[in-house]
Amino acid sequence: MLIDRFSYEAFMSDELIQNSACMLLIRLREVANRLPQQFKDEHPDVPWRTIIGMGHLIAHEYAIRVDPDTVWNTLATEFPKIDVFRTDRR
Repeated sequence: MLIDRFSYEAFMSDELIQNSACMLLIRLREVANRLPQQFKDEHPDVPWRTIIGMGHLIAHEYAIRVDPDTVWNTLATEFPKIDVFRTDRR
């Protein structure tokens, strides 16, 4: 996961890392939007609305600087709830 590779300080000081994190959240939004409702219902512990909402906010407010602290916190607190679905464990 992206935030596992960087410290909070590195994330906050590097706009390229922040932009990568934003793109990740936008991609997650797209995936979450395309999942069948039945799948989402079977996984109520995953914050689907938060994922979709954050991705939507970033995608449509990108011209306005997105708060990197909010992005970091979203990835740190919400992403682990969906990381269990990863199939490419290394």
